[in-house]
Amino acid sequence: MYLFYTAPLEQSLQRISRFTLEAGKLVADSEKILLEIPTDRECCHSGGSLEFGRDRQLYIGVGDNTHPFKSQGFTPIDERPGHALWDAQRSAANSMDLRGKILRITVQDDGGYSIPEGNLFPQGTAQTRPEIYIMGCRNPFRFTLDSASGDLIWADLGPDARKADPERGPRGMGEFNRATEAGFWGWPYSVGNNQPYVDYDFARSQSGAPFDPQRPRNDSPNSNGLVQLPPSRGAFVWYSYGVQPEFPWPGAGGVNPMVGPVFYRENFAESVNTFPAYFEGGLFLYEWARDWIAVGHFDRTGARLRRVEPFLPDHQFSHPMDMLFASDGNLYVLEYGRKWKQRNPDASLNRISYHAQGTDADNEALIGKPELEAGLPEGQRLVHTSGCLGCHDEQALVNGPSFRQVAARYSARDSDYLAGKILEGGAGVWGDTHMPPHPQLTSSEINAVVDWILSLGEAGRQGEQGHQR
Repeated sequence: MYLFYTAPLEQSLQRISRFTLEAGKLVADSEKILLEIPTDRECCHSGGSLEFGRDRQLYIGVGDNTHPFKSQGFTPIDERPGHALWDAQRSAANSMDLRGKILRITVQDDGGYSIPEGNLFPQGTAQTRPEIYIMGCRNPFRFTLDSASGDLIWADLGPDARKADPERGPRGMGEFNRATEAGFWGWPYSVGNNQPYVDYDFARSQSGAPFDPQRPRNDSPNSNGLVQLPPSRGAFVWYSYGVQPEFPWPGAGGVNPMVGPVFYRENFAESVNTFPAYFEGGLFLYEWARDWIAVGHFDRTGARLRRVEPFLPDHQFSHPMDMLFASDGNLYVLEYGRKWKQRNPDASLNRISYHAQGTDADNEALIGKPELEAGLPEGQRLVHTSGCLGCHDEQALVNGPSFRQVAARYSARDSDYLAGKILEGGAGVWGDTHMPPHPQLTSSEINAVVDWILSLGEAGRQGEQGHQR
C-alpha cells in the first residue's frame, strides 16, 4: 500500500511511503519512504492524490503550499524578504521544488523508485528535479488517468479575484486540464487558457508588465531553480463565478472543480452492475462548491469536450470530494458535507449502482419542485443554493457567524454594506477566515439574501447574547 501523508508535527514534511498489509492491517514498521517533501505548516494547498498508471508509474499531486490571502485575490508573487510563504514562485514555478506539481516515478520492488522516460526534465539536468512531470499547478487536488490513452487529466483552480484588473490580471477561475506529455501549466504566471497575470511589486504596490506565457521567467529570490521556464500550456476548460460563454455547462456559483474517473466497460467485464455503454469513454467531472456531477465526452482529438451532460441531476450532493469506480463496477462517491471544517452529519460515502431494471412501483412521473425549495423565501432559497451554508448556519457558529448573529449586529440601514460584503467577499470582521465573493448573484438576488438575513433580527440579537464572551 502506498500512502501520501503528513509527518508528525515536529517535522515539516509530507511523505510518500510504501507499507505492507497483513490480514487487512497496516504493518507500521514496514514503511519504506520513497519521497519526503518539505512543507510550510502555516497554510494551504497540499494536493494529496496518488494514482498508478501504466508500467508501475506512480503519479503524485502536490499543491503549491502558498498563502493565498495577501494578494487581493490575484497571483501570490510577493518577493519581499520574510514573505516567501506568499510567493508561489518558490514552489509551483521552481524547478528544484516538488510542490505545485504532479510528479511521476516508477516504483521498484525494493521500495525505491526510478525516473521514467519523458518527464519534464531529463535526469541530470542542472537546477531541476527529475520527478517532475507536470509543473505550474496551484492545487491539483484530484486527478485521473485515462486507462485507454494513458493521458493525465486534472482539475486546478485559481485565486479568488472577483473580476479582472488590468493592473493585476484575470479574475479567479477553475480549470480542467489534460496532458499527453510533460509540460508547464502556467501557475503563478497565468491561469485558465493562458491568461497572464501582471508582475507586481508588493514593496512598492506597483504593477509592471504582464507575464509572457510563451517565455515565462522565474527570477524570484525565493527560487533556486531555472530562470527560463518551458512555455505555458492552457486548460481545455476554464470558468469563473458567472456563466462562462465558451463553457456554459458548469453554470454559476463558487469555483472548486475536481475530476473523477474515465469509464470503460472492459475494466468491469465481470460485474453485474457495470454502467451501460452510454457512459463509455466518459470523464466524470464534479464541482465541490456547486454540488454537481457531470459526464463529459471528448471529441476524436481528445483536445476538447464535444458533449457534457449532468449525472443524477435530481440528486442533492453535499460537496462531493472524491469518487472512483471499484472492481465491483459500482461508483463510490465521498461527500464532505455541507459545513466547512466541521464534523458534518451529512458527510458520507455513497455507492451508486446501475440496475437495468427500474424500481419505480407505479411508473408515474414526479411533478413539482423539490420540497426544500418549494416554500422558502427567495433569500433563504438563495442561501441554500449559493454555497453560503458551507461557512454559516442560521443559529450555530461555524467558520463564520450565524445568520442570527449577523442580524443582531446590523440593521436595514446597513443593507448596502452587507450586500457589498456578499458580492466582494473579504475577511477580518468576524475573524481571519476568508469569505469568497459571490459575483454569480445579481444585485436583486443579493438584496434578497440580505433582506432574509436581517429578517432574523430579533432572534438574532438573542442569539448573539448567548454567544458573548
